[in-house]
Amino acid sequence: MKTKLLTICLLLVTSQVFAEGEWSPTNRPNCLVWDPAPRDEQTVTWSGECKSGKVHGKGLLTWNFKTNGKPQTQLNEGKFKNGRFFGRFKYTFENGDIYIGDVDEENGDMHGRGTYNYSNGDKYVGEYKNALFHGRGTFTYLDGEQYIGEWKEDNMHGRGTYNYSNGDKYVGEYKNALFHGRGTFTYSNGDKYVGAFKNDKFHGQGTYTFADGTKKIGQFKDDEYVGK
Repeated sequence: MKTKLLTICLLLVTSQVFAEGEWSPTNRPNCLVWDPAPRDEQTVTWSGECKSGKVHGKGLLTWNFKTNGKPQTQLNEGKFKNGRFFGRFKYTFENGDIYIGDVDEENGDMHGRGTYNYSNGDKYVGEYKNALFHGRGTFTYLDGEQYIGEWKEDNMHGRGTYNYSNGDKYVGEYKNALFHGRGTFTYSNGDKYVGAFKNDKFHGQGTYTFADGTKKIGQFKDDEYVGK
């Protein structure tokens, strides 16, 4: 009955890990770009124009750096203003993931609305805050499982709907990525539970209706019916 755990590795040129940034030189003479997260042995190539010593306008930034001694390349395609990220961007990460959407103009974090395509085929479409899933969004797994609903700091949190690949379905409240509060779990075999959940389990007052119409009504604890 549990939803899948999301392993979200968003390897960005952002300030989500590093507190301080710096102005970095590019391949263009006297043309700097703001780098919120400087990395080892890094070089930056800029394809666009420069203004007052800073990257400016539309173009492609190519970041070459090393992670644990391994060469990496990351691409940021979009519009810059006075050396900083501005508006909507396309980020291509070194692991093959791609983000297209709004970014924070100060540090380049994913912020606003966007689409994140994972290299393994998973996909998220929705709202971001400070580089995290936050607000309304839809996460679709490669195997077809899907969560549609509210997010808080990368976790399913609030109200949402989870559709399983086997036909099961949960509609209700979440807390920190777990079923928690009021909800309805419908099994593909026709069984259905309507009631209270706690930490992903039936817990509290509820009604379990079997496919043949018989019911258990009363208190549940840790997925077990304990009586009226």
